[in-house]
Amino acid sequence: AGRQLSITIDARALGPRSAGTQTYVAGLVIALAHSEHVGLRALVRDSAPAAVVGALERAGVTVGSELQAADGLPRTDVVHRPQQVFVPEDLSLLRRLGERVVITHLDLIAYRNPVYHSSRHDWRRYRRTTRLALAAADRVVFLSEHARRDAIAEDLIQPVWTAVAGVGMQSAGGGEPPRQPDRVPSGRPMLVMI
Repeated sequence: AGRQLSITIDARALGPRSAGTQTYVAGLVIALAHSEHVGLRALVRDSAPAAVVGALERAGVTVGSELQAADGLPRTDVVHRPQQVFVPEDLSLLRRLGERVVITHLDLIAYRNPVYHSSRHDWRRYRRTTRLALAAADRVVFLSEHARRDAIAEDLIQPVWTAVAGVGMQSAGGGEPPRQPDRVPSGRPMLVMI
């Protein structure tokens, strides 16, 4: 009441390489940074590239490192991890950083499929960590209703503790009008996989 909501985003996924998760995390941090309603801090790896840290700071984000977190950063109202919790230490860190923990759980692919892990032991450990993290979170966000229903069907979380919030980011593209590629037939529905 009477003050900004303080949020820490676990942005340790940001690094020299960028894939879907990194794009989502960066977009989320930048979108929240543009909001006047929150005070925002992003936690990055100690080895985060200077370009990543600089981009966050230019957007008005307070940047904290893992080393600072180990020494004891002040807790924010909410800490959000915009991806799965992979090891128990991730969950312990989240509890130290925020009064309330929100986790975005992208999907159950690695939960179900042992080939995503180096050993059966690691796979079982990841499954235990997933169950623990989803049970311990104050709220779990899914990017789709399908992913939410999937986690509920696996009995990983009760529906009342879930929410669906799609990615909802604007792309950084130049706003160019769409054009039909050569040799693509017009007037027919198509599915394009990239």
